[in-house]
Order: sequence, then structure tokens, then C-alpha cells
Amino acid sequence: FDGMIEDLEAEGFNVIYADAGGDQLLQVNQLENFIEMEPSLIACFLSDVDTYSSPCEKAKEAGIFFYLQGSWADYEPSGQEYLDQGLYGEILGNASIAWLDHRYPDADPGSIHTAFLCTTFTIDNVNCIDAIERVWEADPRINVVYKNENVMQLDEGFSAAEGAFTMDTQIKLVQTITPNAAIGANNYIISNPNLVLNEIGICMRGDNEQT
Repeated sequence: FDGMIEDLEAEGFNVIYADAGGDQLLQVNQLENFIEMEPSLIACFLSDVDTYSSPCEKAKEAGIFFYLQGSWADYEPSGQEYLDQGLYGEILGNASIAWLDHRYPDADPGSIHTAFLCTTFTIDNVNCIDAIERVWEADPRINVVYKNENVMQLDEGFSAAEGAFTMDTQIKLVQTITPNAAIGANNYIISNPNLVLNEIGICMRGDNEQT
């Protein structure tokens, strides 16, 4: 959301930001508080889009532009941005397999030990994860030996990678959902002198300028 906030502020908007941390009840309360403040616009990334039709209707009745980002809403917000997470997950899963085909084309079944550093923060994330895993199931080389579903930020990526490689030094593939998690995992990998860097691949969403 940093880029959205910067763009809005550059256009002269006064932006108030709130993070519910995936807590649906808290997010509903935050939305209702914002509605009481009568802003021109409420923009939100929802953890589960179906839960929020009531705040959407209240905002529209109050004349507030209600904008959603994430899963497609069956109700009618003022505007929404949607990405097919199932298709996106397939793309990410196939990207990791493309790297395997390049780096380990003749790997034996089960020999590509894999760490999945993901987040179930939103239903979109869950749909993306499910799609990645469906793609992987068709490739016998991939063996997921470590999975952490609470990895979003850079420090979480570092810690999760440390846990993964402490458990299994033979991990060859690291998959993340967020770019910051990938950066954190990369920072751990390059800091560990016992790991061979050109044997390990990190696959991620590439929507961060640092990645």
C-alpha cells in the first residue's frame, strides 16, 4: 500500500492508514470508524471479501467511494481491482518448475527439497498457495520438506529460511508469496557460508522494486 499512499498524497489527499493484521472483526470495526469520519474515499485490501458487504453498503449510502483490492466481490463496491489468484499461483508454480528444468533437469523424484515460505493472511493468498501446490503435485522432483504459513515481512523471511535450512541443509528451492519474504530468505542464504549459492533458487512474486 505504500505506493498507493504516496500517489494519493501527491494528489493532495490526506491519507489515514490502518492495519488489521488479518483480524476480520477488527477490520470491520476500522471500516465502520472510517465511515463515521465521512472521508471521500475508503480503499481496502480485505482478508475475506465476503465478510464486508455491510460496510460497503454503509459507505455507499453515506456517499463515500468504497474501493476494494483483492478477490472479486459479488456485491457492488464503488470500484475494485481483481487478480485471478488461481491463475497467478499456476504461473508462479510453473516459474519454479522452469527454474528446476534449467538447473536440475535430471533430478530424481523427491530429490528437490523445497521450503515454502508463505502467508495465509488473506483468502487471495490461500488461493494462490493452493494453485502453486497443485502445479507442484504434477512434478515428482519437488519434495516440500518445510512449510511456514506466517511469512510476509523481510525479518520473517530471514527467520523462516534460517529455520528451514537448520532443519534441512539440502533444500534447493525456496518459494515465497511476498517479495519481502524472498529478500529476507535471500539475506539468510547469502549470510550462511555453509550453503552453496548457485545450488539454491528463490521463486517469488516480483512486485517489489528491491527484488
